[in-house]
Amino acid sequence: MFPTVAPEQLPALSPSLFFGMENAAALDDAFHETMERVYLPLLEDGLLPYNLWRISSGAYHQLSLFTRTLGDLSQMTALEIGSGAGMKSMSWCRSFKNYIGVEIDRDLTETTQRHCKRFGIDNAEFHTANAAEFVRDMTDDIDLLILYAVLEHLTLEEREEILALAGRVAARGGAVYVEECPNRLIRFDNHSFRLPFVQWLPLPLMRKYIADKSNREKLVDMVGEADDPETMLFRAGVGLSFHEFELFWPGFADVAVLSDGFSPEIANFSPVSGEDLALLDYFEAADVPAHALFAKHLLSGIFSKSAGGLSPKVRRLPVLGQNMGGVALPGNTVKPSRVLMQGDARIALPAHEGETVLSLGPFSSGQLSVLGADGCEIARYDLGAMAKARLPLWHDRSAIALPAGGERVLAYRGEAGLHIYDILQREAQPLAL
Repeated sequence: MFPTVAPEQLPALSPSLFFGMENAAALDDAFHETMERVYLPLLEDGLLPYNLWRISSGAYHQLSLFTRTLGDLSQMTALEIGSGAGMKSMSWCRSFKNYIGVEIDRDLTETTQRHCKRFGIDNAEFHTANAAEFVRDMTDDIDLLILYAVLEHLTLEEREEILALAGRVAARGGAVYVEECPNRLIRFDNHSFRLPFVQWLPLPLMRKYIADKSNREKLVDMVGEADDPETMLFRAGVGLSFHEFELFWPGFADVAVLSDGFSPEIANFSPVSGEDLALLDYFEAADVPAHALFAKHLLSGIFSKSAGGLSPKVRRLPVLGQNMGGVALPGNTVKPSRVLMQGDARIALPAHEGETVLSLGPFSSGQLSVLGADGCEIARYDLGAMAKARLPLWHDRSAIALPAGGERVLAYRGEAGLHIYDILQREAQPLAL
Protein backbone atom coordinates (compact mmCIF):
# COMPACT_ATOMS: atom_id res chain seq x y z
CA MET A 1 0.00 0.00 0.00
CA PHE A 2 2.95 2.34 0.65
CA PRO A 3 5.36 2.08 -2.28
CA THR A 4 9.01 2.76 -1.63
CA VAL A 5 11.36 4.89 -3.72
CA ALA A 6 14.12 2.87 -5.38
CA PRO A 7 17.53 4.56 -5.59
CA GLU A 8 17.33 4.66 -9.39
CA GLN A 9 14.00 6.55 -9.21
CA LEU A 10 15.29 9.27 -6.95
CA PRO A 11 17.14 11.55 -9.44
CA ALA A 12 13.96 12.21 -11.45
CA LEU A 13 11.78 13.12 -8.45
CA SER A 14 11.09 16.85 -8.28
CA PRO A 15 8.50 18.53 -6.03
CA SER A 16 9.07 21.84 -7.80
CA LEU A 17 7.45 20.52 -11.00
CA PHE A 18 4.19 20.22 -9.07
CA PHE A 19 4.59 23.06 -6.57
CA GLY A 20 6.83 25.40 -8.56
CA MET A 21 7.93 28.59 -6.88
CA GLU A 22 10.73 31.12 -7.06
CA ASN A 23 13.10 28.97 -5.00
CA ALA A 24 12.33 25.74 -6.87
CA ALA A 25 15.97 24.64 -6.99
CA ALA A 26 16.36 25.02 -3.22
CA LEU A 27 13.16 23.04 -2.67
CA ASP A 28 14.38 20.16 -4.82
CA ASP A 29 17.79 20.26 -3.15
CA ALA A 30 16.24 20.03 0.33
CA PHE A 31 14.14 17.06 -0.75
CA HIS A 32 17.08 15.19 -2.28
CA GLU A 33 19.32 15.89 0.72
CA THR A 34 16.78 14.28 3.05
CA MET A 35 16.28 11.32 0.74
CA GLU A 36 19.98 10.67 0.31
CA ARG A 37 21.08 11.27 3.92
CA VAL A 38 18.13 9.72 5.76
CA TYR A 39 15.78 7.77 3.48
CA LEU A 40 18.20 5.63 1.47
CA PRO A 41 20.17 4.38 4.52
CA LEU A 42 16.92 3.43 6.27
CA LEU A 43 15.67 1.79 3.07
CA GLU A 44 18.84 -0.32 3.06
CA ASP A 45 18.22 -1.15 6.74
CA GLY A 46 14.83 -2.61 5.81
CA LEU A 47 12.68 0.01 7.55
CA LEU A 48 8.94 -0.63 7.15
CA PRO A 49 7.43 0.90 3.96
CA TYR A 50 4.96 2.94 6.05
CA ASN A 51 7.79 4.67 7.93
CA LEU A 52 9.75 5.23 4.73
CA TRP A 53 6.65 6.84 3.22
CA ARG A 54 6.44 9.15 6.23
CA ILE A 55 9.93 10.41 5.45
CA SER A 56 9.55 10.76 1.68
CA SER A 57 6.12 12.42 1.76
CA GLY A 58 7.25 14.80 4.50
CA ALA A 59 10.21 15.95 2.42
CA TYR A 60 8.20 16.08 -0.82
CA HIS A 61 4.81 17.47 0.22
CA GLN A 62 4.90 19.09 3.65
CA LEU A 63 8.29 20.76 3.26
CA SER A 64 7.02 22.23 -0.03
CA LEU A 65 3.92 23.47 1.78
CA PHE A 66 5.93 25.07 4.59
CA THR A 67 8.21 26.82 2.10
CA ARG A 68 5.35 28.23 0.02
CA THR A 69 3.19 29.42 2.90
CA LEU A 70 5.74 30.40 5.55
CA GLY A 71 8.72 31.52 3.47
CA ASP A 72 12.22 31.34 4.94
CA LEU A 73 12.25 28.63 7.62
CA SER A 74 15.90 29.03 8.53
CA GLN A 75 15.26 31.51 11.36
CA MET A 76 12.23 29.72 12.80
CA THR A 77 11.78 27.50 15.84
CA ALA A 78 9.32 24.66 15.31
CA LEU A 79 7.66 22.63 18.06
CA GLU A 80 6.02 19.30 17.20
CA ILE A 81 3.61 17.74 19.68
CA GLY A 82 3.44 13.98 19.27
CA SER A 83 6.68 13.54 17.32
CA GLY A 84 6.46 9.74 17.48
CA ALA A 85 9.46 7.91 16.03
CA GLY A 86 10.56 11.10 14.27
CA MET A 87 10.03 10.05 10.66
CA LYS A 88 8.27 13.27 9.68
CA SER A 89 10.52 15.32 11.95
CA MET A 90 13.67 14.09 10.22
CA SER A 91 12.20 14.91 6.83
CA TRP A 92 11.98 18.64 7.47
CA CYS A 93 13.77 19.61 10.70
CA ARG A 94 17.05 20.58 8.96
CA SER A 95 15.22 23.46 7.26
CA PHE A 96 14.48 25.17 10.61
CA LYS A 97 16.84 27.01 12.94
CA ASN A 98 15.64 24.95 15.91
CA TYR A 99 13.32 21.96 16.10
CA ILE A 100 11.75 20.58 19.29
CA GLY A 101 9.75 17.36 19.46
CA VAL A 102 7.64 16.19 22.40
CA GLU A 103 6.45 12.58 22.65
CA ILE A 104 4.85 10.76 25.57
CA ASP A 105 6.30 7.35 24.59
CA ARG A 106 9.90 7.09 25.81
CA ASP A 107 10.81 4.27 23.40
CA LEU A 108 9.74 6.36 20.41
CA THR A 109 11.68 9.36 21.68
CA GLU A 110 14.82 7.27 22.09
CA THR A 111 14.39 5.90 18.56
CA THR A 112 14.24 9.45 17.22
CA GLN A 113 17.30 10.49 19.21
CA ARG A 114 19.31 7.55 17.85
CA HIS A 115 18.35 8.42 14.27
CA CYS A 116 19.28 12.08 14.75
CA LYS A 117 22.68 11.14 16.15
CA ARG A 118 23.28 8.71 13.29
CA PHE A 119 22.36 11.25 10.58
CA GLY A 120 24.09 14.25 12.12
CA ILE A 121 20.93 16.22 12.86
CA ASP A 122 22.19 18.68 15.46
CA ASN A 123 19.51 21.41 15.41
CA ALA A 124 16.77 19.18 16.87
CA GLU A 125 15.96 17.98 20.37
CA PHE A 126 13.33 15.44 21.39
CA HIS A 127 11.78 15.04 24.82
CA THR A 128 9.63 12.47 26.59
CA ALA A 129 6.92 14.44 28.35
CA ASN A 130 3.25 15.25 28.60
CA ALA A 131 2.96 17.85 25.86
CA ALA A 132 0.41 20.05 27.62
CA GLU A 133 2.70 20.40 30.64
CA PHE A 134 5.91 20.71 28.62
CA VAL A 135 4.77 23.60 26.41
CA ARG A 136 2.75 25.56 28.98
CA ASP A 137 5.29 28.38 29.25
CA MET A 138 6.85 28.15 25.76
CA THR A 139 4.46 30.26 23.66
CA ASP A 140 6.90 33.10 23.03
CA ASP A 141 9.55 30.75 21.65
CA ILE A 142 7.40 29.00 19.02
CA ASP A 143 7.27 30.19 15.41
CA LEU A 144 5.51 27.06 14.13
CA LEU A 145 3.46 24.64 16.22
CA ILE A 146 3.02 21.26 14.50
CA LEU A 147 0.05 19.05 15.42
CA TYR A 148 0.51 16.13 13.06
CA ALA A 149 -1.83 13.15 13.54
CA VAL A 150 -2.09 13.90 17.25
CA LEU A 151 -5.31 15.76 18.12
CA GLU A 152 -7.49 12.70 17.52
CA HIS A 153 -5.61 10.83 20.26
CA LEU A 154 -6.19 13.49 22.93
CA THR A 155 -9.01 13.54 25.46
CA LEU A 156 -11.46 16.43 25.37
CA GLU A 157 -9.60 18.18 28.19
CA GLU A 158 -6.26 17.73 26.43
CA ARG A 159 -7.70 19.04 23.16
CA GLU A 160 -8.90 22.13 24.99
CA GLU A 161 -5.45 22.81 26.42
CA ILE A 162 -3.54 22.19 23.18
CA LEU A 163 -5.93 24.23 21.01
CA ALA A 164 -5.74 27.06 23.56
CA LEU A 165 -1.94 26.90 23.13
CA ALA A 166 -2.42 27.01 19.36
CA GLY A 167 -4.51 30.14 19.79
CA ARG A 168 -1.76 31.80 21.82
CA VAL A 169 0.90 30.91 19.23
CA ALA A 170 -1.20 32.36 16.40
CA ALA A 171 -2.16 35.47 18.40
CA ARG A 172 1.49 36.46 18.81
CA GLY A 173 2.18 36.02 15.08
CA GLY A 174 3.30 32.40 14.92
CA ALA A 175 1.78 29.69 12.76
CA VAL A 176 0.02 26.41 13.60
CA TYR A 177 0.03 23.37 11.32
CA VAL A 178 -2.68 20.71 11.76
CA GLU A 179 -2.43 17.60 9.58
CA GLU A 180 -3.95 14.11 9.20
CA CYS A 181 -6.63 14.71 11.80
CA PRO A 182 -9.66 12.48 11.04
CA ASN A 183 -12.87 14.42 10.52
CA ARG A 184 -15.76 13.14 12.64
CA LEU A 185 -18.27 14.56 10.15
CA ILE A 186 -17.19 12.13 7.42
CA ARG A 187 -19.59 9.20 7.23
CA PHE A 188 -17.06 6.35 7.24
CA ASP A 189 -14.39 6.05 9.93
CA ASN A 190 -11.38 4.83 7.95
CA HIS A 191 -8.89 5.86 10.62
CA SER A 192 -9.79 3.95 13.77
CA PHE A 193 -12.61 1.42 13.68
CA ARG A 194 -13.52 1.23 9.96
CA LEU A 195 -17.26 1.46 10.45
CA PRO A 196 -19.89 3.81 8.98
CA PHE A 197 -21.16 6.69 11.14
CA VAL A 198 -19.40 5.36 14.25
CA GLN A 199 -17.66 8.69 14.94
CA TRP A 200 -21.06 10.34 15.21
CA LEU A 201 -22.05 8.22 18.21
CA PRO A 202 -21.87 9.28 21.87
CA LEU A 203 -18.76 7.76 23.43
CA PRO A 204 -20.53 5.12 25.60
CA LEU A 205 -22.52 3.91 22.59
CA MET A 206 -19.42 4.04 20.35
CA ARG A 207 -17.54 1.82 22.79
CA LYS A 208 -20.30 -0.80 22.83
CA TYR A 209 -20.82 -0.66 19.06
CA ILE A 210 -17.16 -1.13 18.12
CA ALA A 211 -16.90 -4.05 20.56
CA ASP A 212 -19.66 -5.78 18.62
CA LYS A 213 -18.97 -4.68 15.03
CA SER A 214 -15.37 -3.54 14.40
CA ASN A 215 -12.79 -5.91 12.89
CA ARG A 216 -9.94 -3.85 14.41
CA GLU A 217 -9.48 -6.50 17.11
CA LYS A 218 -6.33 -5.07 18.71
CA LEU A 219 -7.87 -1.62 19.08
CA VAL A 220 -11.14 -3.03 20.37
CA ASP A 221 -9.29 -5.18 22.94
CA MET A 222 -7.12 -2.23 23.94
CA VAL A 223 -10.23 -0.17 24.69
CA GLY A 224 -12.20 -2.97 26.32
CA GLU A 225 -9.40 -4.09 28.66
CA ALA A 226 -8.39 -0.61 29.81
CA ASP A 227 -9.01 0.62 33.35
CA ASP A 228 -10.43 3.79 31.80
CA PRO A 229 -12.09 2.68 28.54
CA GLU A 230 -13.25 6.16 27.57
CA THR A 231 -9.72 7.62 27.74
CA MET A 232 -8.42 4.62 25.81
CA LEU A 233 -11.08 5.24 23.16
CA PHE A 234 -9.50 8.65 22.58
CA ARG A 235 -6.03 7.10 22.48
CA ALA A 236 -7.27 4.77 19.74
CA GLY A 237 -8.56 7.75 17.76
CA VAL A 238 -11.69 9.90 18.02
CA GLY A 239 -12.21 12.41 15.20
CA LEU A 240 -12.53 16.19 15.48
CA SER A 241 -14.61 18.80 13.68
CA PHE A 242 -14.81 22.57 13.55
CA HIS A 243 -16.66 22.54 16.89
CA GLU A 244 -13.51 21.99 19.01
CA PHE A 245 -11.63 24.69 17.13
CA GLU A 246 -14.43 27.20 17.63
CA LEU A 247 -14.85 26.34 21.32
CA PHE A 248 -11.26 25.87 22.47
CA TRP A 249 -9.19 28.20 20.24
CA PRO A 250 -9.65 31.78 21.49
CA GLY A 251 -10.34 34.11 18.58
CA PHE A 252 -10.49 31.32 16.02
CA ALA A 253 -12.97 33.27 13.88
CA ASP A 254 -10.24 35.85 13.25
CA VAL A 255 -7.36 33.60 12.19
CA ALA A 256 -6.04 33.35 8.64
CA VAL A 257 -5.97 29.99 6.90
CA LEU A 258 -2.76 29.95 4.87
CA SER A 259 -3.37 26.45 3.50
CA ASP A 260 -5.98 23.71 3.74
CA GLY A 261 -6.59 20.16 2.56
CA PHE A 262 -7.48 21.44 -0.91
CA SER A 263 -4.08 23.12 -1.36
CA PRO A 264 -2.08 21.44 -4.15
CA GLU A 265 0.62 20.00 -1.86
CA ILE A 266 -1.93 18.30 0.40
CA ALA A 267 -4.31 17.35 -2.43
CA ASN A 268 -1.37 15.42 -3.91
CA PHE A 269 -0.56 13.80 -0.58
CA SER A 270 -4.18 13.10 0.44
CA PRO A 271 -6.46 13.37 -2.62
CA VAL A 272 -9.88 14.97 -2.46
CA SER A 273 -12.54 12.27 -2.13
CA GLY A 274 -16.20 12.06 -3.05
CA GLU A 275 -16.99 12.19 0.67
CA ASP A 276 -15.08 15.47 0.95
CA LEU A 277 -16.96 16.99 -1.95
CA ALA A 278 -20.34 15.82 -0.65
CA LEU A 279 -19.64 17.47 2.71
CA LEU A 280 -18.32 20.58 0.97
CA ASP A 281 -21.55 20.77 -1.04
CA TYR A 282 -23.56 20.44 2.18
CA PHE A 283 -21.55 23.23 3.83
CA GLU A 284 -22.46 25.52 0.95
CA ALA A 285 -26.10 24.44 0.57
CA ALA A 286 -26.82 24.70 4.32
CA ASP A 287 -24.67 27.84 4.75
CA VAL A 288 -22.58 26.15 7.46
CA PRO A 289 -20.38 28.90 8.94
CA ALA A 290 -17.18 26.84 8.85
CA HIS A 291 -14.09 27.00 6.68
CA ALA A 292 -13.99 24.50 3.82
CA LEU A 293 -10.97 22.76 5.39
CA PHE A 294 -13.46 21.15 7.79
CA ALA A 295 -15.03 19.29 4.85
CA LYS A 296 -11.91 17.23 4.14
CA HIS A 297 -11.80 13.66 5.47
CA LEU A 298 -8.42 14.43 7.04
CA LEU A 299 -8.32 17.93 8.51
CA SER A 300 -5.35 19.93 7.29
CA GLY A 301 -4.46 23.59 7.67
CA ILE A 302 -1.81 26.18 8.44
CA PHE A 303 -3.25 28.92 10.62
CA SER A 304 -1.91 32.30 11.63
CA LYS A 305 -2.94 35.70 12.91
CA SER A 306 -4.79 37.97 10.49
CA ALA A 307 -7.26 40.81 10.67
CA GLY A 308 -8.92 39.33 7.59
CA GLY A 309 -10.31 36.29 9.39
CA LEU A 310 -11.21 32.92 7.93
CA SER A 311 -11.59 32.69 4.16
CA PRO A 312 -14.49 30.25 3.83
CA LYS A 313 -14.78 29.38 0.17
CA VAL A 314 -13.55 26.42 -1.83
CA ARG A 315 -15.85 25.81 -4.79
CA ARG A 316 -16.07 23.19 -7.49
CA LEU A 317 -15.62 25.02 -10.75
CA PRO A 318 -18.29 24.96 -13.47
CA VAL A 319 -16.64 23.47 -16.56
CA LEU A 320 -17.35 25.01 -19.94
CA GLY A 321 -16.11 22.21 -22.14
CA GLN A 322 -15.49 21.85 -25.85
CA ASN A 323 -13.94 19.03 -27.85
CA MET A 324 -13.66 16.74 -24.87
CA GLY A 325 -12.66 13.63 -26.77
CA GLY A 326 -16.25 12.62 -27.46
CA VAL A 327 -17.57 13.45 -23.97
CA ALA A 328 -20.37 16.00 -24.35
CA LEU A 329 -20.30 18.75 -21.74
CA PRO A 330 -23.12 21.31 -21.91
CA GLY A 331 -22.16 24.87 -21.02
CA ASN A 332 -23.67 24.75 -17.54
CA THR A 333 -22.16 21.43 -16.50
CA VAL A 334 -20.98 21.47 -12.88
CA LYS A 335 -18.94 18.93 -10.95
CA PRO A 336 -17.07 16.99 -13.62
CA SER A 337 -16.28 13.40 -12.69
CA ARG A 338 -13.41 11.79 -14.57
CA VAL A 339 -13.79 13.95 -17.64
CA LEU A 340 -11.51 12.53 -20.33
CA MET A 341 -9.44 14.95 -22.40
CA GLN A 342 -8.02 13.43 -25.60
CA GLY A 343 -6.42 14.60 -28.79
CA ASP A 344 -6.65 18.41 -28.75
CA ALA A 345 -9.18 19.08 -25.96
CA ARG A 346 -9.99 22.33 -24.19
CA ILE A 347 -11.87 23.56 -21.11
CA ALA A 348 -12.77 27.21 -20.57
CA LEU A 349 -11.83 28.61 -17.14
CA PRO A 350 -13.55 31.74 -15.83
CA ALA A 351 -11.53 34.57 -14.31
CA HIS A 352 -10.39 33.85 -10.75
CA GLU A 353 -7.88 35.73 -8.63
CA GLY A 354 -7.48 32.93 -6.08
CA GLU A 355 -6.03 29.50 -6.64
CA THR A 356 -7.47 27.05 -9.17
CA VAL A 357 -6.50 23.48 -8.29
CA LEU A 358 -6.78 20.79 -10.94
CA SER A 359 -7.26 17.21 -9.72
CA LEU A 360 -5.90 14.74 -12.26
CA GLY A 361 -6.00 11.00 -12.80
CA PRO A 362 -2.91 8.99 -13.75
CA PHE A 363 -0.93 10.26 -16.74
CA SER A 364 2.18 9.22 -18.60
CA SER A 365 2.61 11.67 -21.47
CA GLY A 366 1.12 14.68 -23.22
CA GLN A 367 1.14 18.41 -22.69
CA LEU A 368 -1.20 20.58 -20.64
CA SER A 369 -1.24 24.33 -21.24
CA VAL A 370 -3.03 27.34 -19.78
CA LEU A 371 -3.90 29.89 -22.45
CA GLY A 372 -4.93 33.50 -21.93
CA ALA A 373 -8.02 35.04 -23.50
CA ASP A 374 -5.80 36.13 -26.39
CA GLY A 375 -4.66 32.54 -27.00
CA CYS A 376 -1.12 33.13 -25.71
CA GLU A 377 0.35 30.43 -23.51
CA ILE A 378 0.60 31.40 -19.83
CA ALA A 379 1.88 28.11 -18.42
CA ARG A 380 2.86 24.69 -19.76
CA TYR A 381 3.04 21.33 -18.00
CA ASP A 382 5.06 18.49 -19.51
CA LEU A 383 3.05 15.52 -18.25
CA GLY A 384 5.71 13.00 -19.25
CA ALA A 385 8.33 14.73 -17.09
CA MET A 386 5.83 15.19 -14.26
CA ALA A 387 4.94 11.48 -14.29
CA LYS A 388 8.61 10.68 -13.58
CA ALA A 389 8.94 13.52 -11.04
CA ARG A 390 5.92 12.42 -8.99
CA LEU A 391 6.59 10.75 -5.65
CA PRO A 392 5.25 7.15 -5.67
CA LEU A 393 2.20 7.05 -3.40
CA TRP A 394 -0.61 4.71 -2.37
CA HIS A 395 -2.93 6.41 -4.89
CA ASP A 396 -2.68 7.53 -8.52
CA ARG A 397 -4.11 11.04 -8.21
CA SER A 398 -2.23 14.31 -8.72
CA ALA A 399 -3.05 17.97 -8.22
CA ILE A 400 -1.57 21.14 -9.69
CA ALA A 401 -2.31 24.82 -9.07
CA LEU A 402 -3.05 26.84 -12.20
CA PRO A 403 -2.02 30.50 -12.57
CA ALA A 404 -4.59 33.01 -11.28
CA GLY A 405 -5.94 35.72 -13.54
CA GLY A 406 -8.55 36.53 -16.13
CA GLU A 407 -10.46 34.18 -18.38
CA ARG A 408 -8.26 31.27 -19.43
CA VAL A 409 -8.43 28.07 -21.41
CA LEU A 410 -7.05 24.71 -20.27
CA ALA A 411 -5.69 22.90 -23.32
CA TYR A 412 -4.49 19.30 -23.52
CA ARG A 413 -2.55 17.77 -26.38
CA GLY A 414 -1.68 14.09 -26.47
CA GLU A 415 -2.86 10.67 -27.48
CA ALA A 416 -2.74 8.94 -24.08
CA GLY A 417 -5.62 11.01 -22.69
CA LEU A 418 -5.98 12.79 -19.36
CA HIS A 419 -8.71 12.29 -16.77
CA ILE A 420 -9.79 15.36 -14.82
CA TYR A 421 -11.56 14.49 -11.58
CA ASP A 422 -12.38 17.99 -10.38
CA ILE A 423 -11.45 21.62 -10.72
CA LEU A 424 -11.58 23.56 -7.46
CA GLN A 425 -11.45 27.30 -6.87
CA ARG A 426 -9.83 28.42 -3.65
CA GLU A 427 -10.32 32.02 -2.63
CA ALA A 428 -7.24 34.16 -2.29
CA GLN A 429 -6.02 33.77 1.30
CA PRO A 430 -4.47 36.64 3.26
CA LEU A 431 -0.78 36.01 3.93
CA ALA A 432 -0.42 36.91 7.56
CA LEU A 433 3.25 36.30 8.32
